Formats: sequence, C-alpha cells, structure tokens
Amino acid sequence: MEFLDLRLCGSAALSSALIYRLKVETLFILDKLKESQRRSAVDFTQEPPLLLEMPFRQEVYSTSLEDLVSTLEVILEEIIRGKRSRFEKQSMSMLEPVVSFEPDKFLVKITELVEDFRVKVLAKIKESGHFLFSEFTRLSDPLEKAQCFIFLLFLAMEGTIRLEQTGDNNDDILIAGVPVTTI
Repeated sequence: MEFLDLRLCGSAALSSALIYRLKVETLFILDKLKESQRRSAVDFTQEPPLLLEMPFRQEVYSTSLEDLVSTLEVILEEIIRGKRSRFEKQSMSMLEPVVSFEPDKFLVKITELVEDFRVKVLAKIKESGHFLFSEFTRLSDPLEKAQCFIFLLFLAMEGTIRLEQTGDNNDDILIAGVPVTTI
C-alpha cells in the first residue's frame, strides 16, 4: 500500500480508551456507594468503634493486557469479516487479492513518515519558536489532523518537542522545542 490506513489503529486505541474509561467510572461509582453506606451507618451518638474499617473493594474488575488484546483481535476480525462479506456480495466474479502484512516494511514506512513530519515541525519551531496545533492543521481534514496528532506524540515521546495544553477553556495544544542543555 502506498499510504497507511491508521483507521484500524485508531479504532483499537478508541476501544481501549473506552474500556479503561468504563473501568474507572465503575471504580468511582463503587467508591461513592461504599462511602455513602459508611456515612449512613455511622451514628455519632454512640461510642466510636474500636476497630477502623479499612477501605476494601470487593468488586474490582481487573482487565489484563491479554484480555484487551484478544478482545481487540475479535473486533478487528469481525470488521474484516463484515468488509469481506460486503465485498463478496458486490463482486462475486472478482478474486480477492492476498494482502500480507510485513512488520519491517510497516516500521520503515512509519519511521519515514515521522522523519518527514519532524522536518516540518522543526522548521516551524525554528521559524517562530512555538505554534498552536490548530494553526498547524487548519487546512487539514480530520484524518490528517489525527495523523499529525499521532506524529506529534511520537516526537514528544522521543524528546524532540514539548506539548502543552493551552488554558482551561481552550482545547488547543502548544508545540514548542525542547531547550538544549549543555553540560
């Protein structure tokens, strides 16, 4: 493929984020219920109890990485099966091409794309010192904005740039270079 399709990766990341969000919300709800029960059970007119009740969650759901990966594999297989069945219905006479995934070529392609993006970002930082994500992607479509955001995360992870959220009400990201330290 000439261009990478990051929609499946985005779907997997979104699914993972939603699973963890639900897990955290469940934990908070359980904590609130336990706290409200504890407050209603305490009677301040009697003597204080001798033993303190330690916080303990009896219904903590744990999700292992293997569970998450297997669930995402099932979702991706269902998506692929759905696409295949639609494709087979549309054209019964055409043969389906064999698509092989080669991780080495994929990593090389991602590395090339990140390197090209790094050049653009560093040129913009050299020009103005810092810039906003919304300015950088104002003429881009949503898919290109998502790709830019992921590439910015790559650059921030390797320490090339620094990302900061601007203000409480503004959902923009300030992109700046990392100061060079000399020893």
